[in-house]
Amino acid sequence: MKITFRSNELEKLANGEGDHLYPKGIGKKYRFALAKLEELETIYEIRSDNSRKAEWKKWDRADQVGIWLNATWRLMLKFPEHEEWEVLVCLVREIVDYH
Repeated sequence: MKITFRSNELEKLANGEGDHLYPKGIGKKYRFALAKLEELETIYEIRSDNSRKAEWKKWDRADQVGIWLNATWRLMLKFPEHEEWEVLVCLVREIVDYH
């Protein structure tokens, strides 16, 4: 899977920079989640692995998938509307605190 980032801040966090901007351990869990996503070939594989705790969102976030980083923080993903067979593009939208 090819991963693209919504912001430079999220890309830097993926490269190990900026952990101090988030609660302890979030950066490490973020990078772990991204590494697992890179192994996927289709978006449907997200559902098959319960260890990711992925949730398909509803209403105003219906085009997004949330992956739990901890009890309150989620990695929000958006997939393209058209399916690419050779490369699956995932846009890392944001890391949000749900509480």
